[in-house]
Amino acid sequence: MEVCQPEIFKNDRASQFTSREFTGRLENEAMRISMDRCGRAYDNIFIEHFWRSINSEEAYVYTYQTVSEASSSLDRYFLYYNTDRLYESLGYQIPHEIYVKE
Repeated sequence: MEVCQPEIFKNDRASQFTSREFTGRLENEAMRISMDRCGRAYDNIFIEHFWRSINSEEAYVYTYQTVSEASSSLDRYFLYYNTDRLYESLGYQIPHEIYVKE
């Protein structure tokens, strides 16, 4: 099995990711490092909520038999997540409704 190495390592500015030991290892592997600027920690809240929702409402609920089955099921979930699922934080609207208004 071939193992691929990423070209870019994306992370936040947490101390474990900014240490010289860690960044030096990435640089030794010829990987570029991408970090958000300081004060952007709240950006992670949304993506972490998104992945927590995927895991608790989809990925950990079903047993996929094939990669194709998993991909199709996740495609359906993403469509549901953006066009049907209500969000308390959005005043019980769906993201698509807000996006279309803007």
